[in-house]
Formats: sequence, structure tokens, C-alpha cells
Amino acid sequence: MVGKVLGFAAQIAPWAIVGGLAYAAAFIKPGVEALPLPQPLNEPRDLFYDVSESAPGKFWFAGNSGLILEGGQTIDQWQRHIMSEPVNLQGIASSTDGTVLAVGNSGWTFRHNGGGEWTPHHLPVSDIAGKLIEVTWQDGYFWVIGEMGAIFRTDAAATEWEDLSIKGDVALNDIARTENGELWITAEFGTLYHSVDQGDSWESQELGYESLRSLAFSGTQGVIVGNGGVIFRTDDSGLNWVEVSSPTTEHLYDVINDDGRWLATGNGGALLSSQEGERWNLLSPDGFADGYHTRLLATENGVLIAGQSIGLLSGERWMSLPDSLAGGTLIMITQVARSLSEFSIRHRGWVAIVIFVSTALMALNLLKIDVRTVFSDMIPSDHEYVDVHEAYKETFGGSNKVSILVQAREGDIMTLPILQEVQRITRELAKVSGVNSFQIVSLASRKLKSVSASSDGN
Repeated sequence: MVGKVLGFAAQIAPWAIVGGLAYAAAFIKPGVEALPLPQPLNEPRDLFYDVSESAPGKFWFAGNSGLILEGGQTIDQWQRHIMSEPVNLQGIASSTDGTVLAVGNSGWTFRHNGGGEWTPHHLPVSDIAGKLIEVTWQDGYFWVIGEMGAIFRTDAAATEWEDLSIKGDVALNDIARTENGELWITAEFGTLYHSVDQGDSWESQELGYESLRSLAFSGTQGVIVGNGGVIFRTDDSGLNWVEVSSPTTEHLYDVINDDGRWLATGNGGALLSSQEGERWNLLSPDGFADGYHTRLLATENGVLIAGQSIGLLSGERWMSLPDSLAGGTLIMITQVARSLSEFSIRHRGWVAIVIFVSTALMALNLLKIDVRTVFSDMIPSDHEYVDVHEAYKETFGGSNKVSILVQAREGDIMTLPILQEVQRITRELAKVSGVNSFQIVSLASRKLKSVSASSDGN
């Protein structure tokens, strides 16, 4: 009975398999379920333009393609936020109650009140040049400035907006307030705007021809930085501005006063320091990237810096963020990768030449490559059988040959018993499976011949 059942199962098994495959082809639709991959906190393609702190130890970096990076004291407090509009976010600021406002290209703003959502709002900007460049929190208001003379003011909740724009084709870069409540705005082409009535009216003056990128005040002292490394300072809250010597010609994008020390940063890894705003020195912290940096923010633990890389400057010690919170190995890998990429970009001409020459040399060596199969290269060189083969291969004429020796204990082999033994071995070898009898060479082989000639022709 069991035999019949097994036999029947063996008969129908192939048909069952074929039927199952046919059913699957006709009625089952294959699909791929994508597995979620962890999103890196800070990708190499990320660029940042501004930074703000909403509470001690809680800060926000505004970047390209609608990216806002939220940071904290530990790595688990960091997370990425992507806005509903993929515009570059040029500025970000926080009110005293924790409201965060980010502004960017095409007149877009995004408000965060501590919940999980960002509320977008579009400001009426020019269709020709509508970039919002900066936002700051000044005396109970968010101030937003940008291209085409755009100036907007809103309340702490960022819900009620006032348009205080300046007429004219001018890009406004930074806004600051003196201790007496007066407002100052740096603009392109060396233009400086001043308001004594909270932005209802503005007066302009020219400081050279280089675009002025940022300004900051500490008491009655003030500093302006701009393109070409230009630096201006004042000791009377802006009534008189004097240009001072700069140690760099790189564009400078931001300046702050950090507890009595002036700091400025910009293109090419430029980082400047001054005690009184008149004599400036270049700083070179270990690990500080050579790329551009656009914003400085003084905090309790040091100065946060945003740009091509982000990090914390404590004294003259630089810590890359958030890498420094994730462990030393990650820091080293990130720094090596960035150093290699920056070196390759800076010296791209020489790198291209080295790659071309190396490729040409390798291409020439391709002509010398002899492609063949060598049997001796495929056997284990440290095996004892191989050692024997290497010792006697020259004696026996190669490795693909089996030699059998028949030796006479006395006399020579030309005796009947020995010749009979040679004949027996030859016949038995011909019976071995896989042996080609026509390749057996022996005194008893049928194809072995000895041809000789005599002087009489026999």
C-alpha cells in the first residue's frame, strides 16, 4: 500500500510543480517592499546658511533644499526637518518664547511653535528677485530682510506681518540694533541703511563699493564686514565708521561679539579674531574646514558656526557637529573624507593629470599581460605531494605522466621473466578505466618499433 502511494506521488509531483508555477505566473503579482534606511543626520551634500538657539543647548541650522537640522547636547536630540517647499533657507531666528522662524528663497517662511509641524507662509516679494536673506529677533519682533529692498516685521507668533520695504533694486544682507534702539542694515555695493524710528523710514550712506554682508554692536562699538575682506568699525554707535586693516581678502559673511572678543568668518575657511575690532588676526583651529562659513552664534558653550560644515568653536578648539557627539571613529572618517574631497577640488587640475597618467601606464602594461592557464599555479604549493613533484619533474619529463620502473636485481632486464612481467603490467594498465591504451609506451606496446639500417640495405 505504501509503495503504491509513493509511486503515485512520484508520478504527479512534476505535474504539481508545473501547475503551481503556472498559477503563480498567472495570478501572483510580484512586488518589492522597500526596507526603511536610517537617514544620516548630516549628509555631505548638506549646506547651511544660518543658525539660531531657541533655548540653552537647543539650536537650529537652516540649510539648502528646505533642510532644518535640529540639534542638542546629545546625539539622540538631533533630527532632520524637511520643509514642504524645497527652497534654500537663508536665515533662521528664535523668539524669547521659543518660536522659531526660518526664511528662504522665493519669499517663503516657516514657523515652528514647539510642536512637530512647520507652518509655511509666503510673503509678497518680487518675482524677479524674491530671496529672503536674513531674519533676526530684535526688541520683541522678527525682522526679515532680503532682495529688492524687502523688509518685513512680524510679532512673536509670526502671524501678523508689516511691509516696511525700501524701494529700489538693492539686496539687504543683515540687520542689527544698537543699545539705544536704532536699526542698521548692511546692503550690497557698500550701502548702509539707518533708521531711528523702528523702520518707518531709512537713511542710506556709502562705505566704499564692496558689498557689506554683516554687522554687530557691543555697547557703542560696532563692526561691519563684507566682500573682499573689508572691515569697518565704530566707537559711537554708528555715527562714524572707519575702515581698518584686514588680514584677508576673502569675502567675510558674518561678525559677532563673543563676550568681549570679536569674531568674523567667511570664504576659504577664513576665521578672524580681534579684541577691540581694530587689529584682526587669523585663527586656524585644527579640523576647521577650508570651505565657506556664513554665520556665527555665541552660546554658553562656545560659538556655533554654520556653513559648508557646522560645529562649535570653544576658545580656539573646533568640534565638528554632530560628528563629535557620535564617537571618535566617525569624526576621523568624516574629517579624512572631507579633507580628501576638499584637496581634490582645490587641486583638481593636478588630480586629473595624476589619474590620466596612472591610467595610461596601466593601459600600456595591459599589452604585456600573458593570459594563459598554468596547471602548476592551481595546485597547493605547500603540499607534500607537490614537493615530491617539484623534486623529480625534470627527471621524468613533466607532471602529466606516470612512470613505472621495472628493475632487475641481477643482470639486465633482457630475460624472459622480466620481459613477461613488463608485458603483464602493460596489459593490466590498458584495462584501467580512463587510460588511453594508445598512449602507453612500453617494451611490450604494440606500437613500439625499432627501425635500423645496415650498409647493405637490410
